[in-house]
Amino acid sequence: MPLEQMQAGRAERFPQILPQLEFLRKTLRESKWLGGDTPNFVDYRALSAFLFTSSVAKTPPMTDDDLLRDWIERGLDLYGGLGRHPGLFPLFGLQLRDGDPEPFSKDELRGGQEKRNTGPASTREETERITRG
Repeated sequence: MPLEQMQAGRAERFPQILPQLEFLRKTLRESKWLGGDTPNFVDYRALSAFLFTSSVAKTPPMTDDDLLRDWIERGLDLYGGLGRHPGLFPLFGLQLRDGDPEPFSKDELRGGQEKRNTGPASTREETERITRG
Protein backbone atom coordinates (compact mmCIF):
# COMPACT_ATOMS: atom_id res chain seq x y z
CA MET A 1 0.00 0.00 0.00
CA PRO A 2 1.46 3.40 -0.95
CA LEU A 3 2.22 5.79 1.90
CA GLU A 4 -0.33 8.25 0.56
CA GLN A 5 -3.09 5.66 0.95
CA MET A 6 -1.97 4.84 4.50
CA GLN A 7 -2.16 8.51 5.43
CA ALA A 8 -5.59 9.01 3.91
CA GLY A 9 -8.22 9.37 6.63
CA ARG A 10 -5.78 9.88 9.50
CA ALA A 11 -7.72 12.93 10.70
CA GLU A 12 -10.66 10.59 11.27
CA ARG A 13 -8.52 7.91 12.95
CA PHE A 14 -6.58 10.00 15.49
CA PRO A 15 -9.65 10.85 17.61
CA GLN A 16 -10.55 7.14 17.65
CA ILE A 17 -7.16 6.23 19.17
CA LEU A 18 -7.25 8.63 22.12
CA PRO A 19 -9.90 6.76 24.16
CA GLN A 20 -7.80 3.58 23.79
CA LEU A 21 -5.11 5.19 25.98
CA GLU A 22 -7.43 5.36 28.99
CA PHE A 23 -5.62 2.59 30.87
CA LEU A 24 -2.42 4.68 30.86
CA ARG A 25 -4.33 7.74 32.06
CA LYS A 26 -5.96 5.85 34.91
CA THR A 27 -2.68 4.32 36.00
CA LEU A 28 -0.89 7.67 35.94
CA ARG A 29 -3.59 9.28 38.09
CA GLU A 30 -2.22 7.17 40.95
CA SER A 31 1.53 7.56 40.48
CA LYS A 32 4.02 9.94 38.91
CA TRP A 33 5.39 7.26 36.57
CA LEU A 34 4.18 3.84 35.46
CA GLY A 35 7.14 2.53 37.46
CA GLY A 36 6.06 4.38 40.61
CA ASP A 37 8.05 7.34 41.91
CA THR A 38 10.71 7.03 39.21
CA PRO A 39 10.55 5.94 35.57
CA ASN A 40 11.45 2.38 34.70
CA PHE A 41 11.39 0.10 31.65
CA VAL A 42 7.59 0.25 31.40
CA ASP A 43 7.72 4.05 31.14
CA TYR A 44 10.53 3.95 28.59
CA ARG A 45 8.69 1.37 26.50
CA ALA A 46 5.39 3.26 26.55
CA LEU A 47 7.07 6.61 25.91
CA SER A 48 8.89 5.14 22.92
CA ALA A 49 5.57 4.87 21.07
CA PHE A 50 5.00 8.59 21.55
CA LEU A 51 8.56 9.44 20.50
CA PHE A 52 8.18 7.36 17.35
CA THR A 53 4.88 9.06 16.61
CA SER A 54 6.45 12.49 16.99
CA SER A 55 9.16 11.48 14.52
CA VAL A 56 6.70 10.63 11.74
CA ALA A 57 3.31 12.30 12.35
CA LYS A 58 3.15 15.86 11.07
CA THR A 59 -0.43 16.14 12.35
CA PRO A 60 -0.58 16.28 16.16
CA PRO A 61 -2.31 13.09 17.35
CA MET A 62 -3.31 14.32 20.83
CA THR A 63 -5.41 17.16 22.21
CA ASP A 64 -3.72 19.95 24.18
CA ASP A 65 -5.62 19.02 27.35
CA ASP A 66 -4.86 15.29 27.29
CA LEU A 67 -4.22 13.99 30.80
CA LEU A 68 -1.14 12.14 29.51
CA ARG A 69 0.56 15.40 28.64
CA ASP A 70 2.33 15.88 31.97
CA TRP A 71 3.77 12.34 31.88
CA ILE A 72 4.79 12.64 28.23
CA GLU A 73 6.40 16.05 28.78
CA ARG A 74 8.41 14.69 31.72
CA GLY A 75 9.39 11.72 29.58
CA LEU A 76 10.63 14.00 26.81
CA ASP A 77 12.86 15.70 29.38
CA LEU A 78 14.59 12.46 30.43
CA TYR A 79 18.23 11.97 29.51
CA GLY A 80 18.96 15.66 29.15
CA GLY A 81 15.86 16.36 27.06
CA LEU A 82 16.62 13.79 24.37
CA GLY A 83 12.92 13.70 23.47
CA ARG A 84 13.01 17.42 22.65
CA HIS A 85 15.01 16.98 19.44
CA PRO A 86 14.17 19.86 17.07
CA GLY A 87 13.39 17.41 14.25
CA LEU A 88 10.40 15.94 16.09
CA PHE A 89 6.85 17.01 15.32
CA PRO A 90 4.47 18.24 18.07
CA LEU A 91 2.36 15.58 19.76
CA PHE A 92 -0.25 18.01 21.07
CA GLY A 93 -2.65 20.24 19.19
CA LEU A 94 -5.23 17.90 17.67
CA GLN A 95 -8.48 19.77 17.12
CA LEU A 96 -11.55 17.59 17.63
CA ARG A 97 -14.45 17.95 15.25
CA ASP A 98 -18.17 17.55 15.82
CA GLY A 99 -18.94 13.86 16.18
CA ASP A 100 -15.46 12.84 17.38
CA PRO A 101 -15.50 10.73 20.55
CA GLU A 102 -14.45 12.20 23.88
CA PRO A 103 -10.66 11.81 23.96
CA PHE A 104 -10.50 10.71 27.59
CA SER A 105 -12.65 9.97 30.60
CA LYS A 106 -12.84 12.35 33.52
CA ASP A 107 -14.49 9.70 35.70
CA GLU A 108 -12.88 8.26 38.79
CA LEU A 109 -11.26 4.84 38.69
CA ARG A 110 -13.86 2.10 38.55
CA GLY A 111 -11.95 -0.95 39.72
CA GLY A 112 -10.80 -3.99 37.77
CA GLN A 113 -7.17 -4.03 36.68
CA GLU A 114 -6.68 -0.39 37.65
CA LYS A 115 -7.76 -1.16 41.22
CA ARG A 116 -5.76 -4.38 41.52
CA ASN A 117 -2.54 -3.06 40.00
CA THR A 118 -1.77 0.10 41.93
CA GLY A 119 2.00 0.02 41.53
CA PRO A 120 5.01 -2.23 42.11
CA ALA A 121 4.06 -3.21 45.67
CA SER A 122 0.61 -4.41 44.63
CA THR A 123 2.00 -6.93 42.15
CA ARG A 124 5.20 -7.94 43.98
CA GLU A 125 3.82 -11.30 45.19
CA GLU A 126 2.55 -12.20 41.72
CA THR A 127 5.85 -11.16 40.13
CA GLU A 128 7.85 -13.23 42.61
CA ARG A 129 5.66 -16.27 41.95
CA ILE A 130 6.09 -15.91 38.18
CA THR A 131 9.85 -15.39 38.32
CA ARG A 132 10.45 -18.35 40.69
CA GLY A 133 9.46 -20.55 37.80
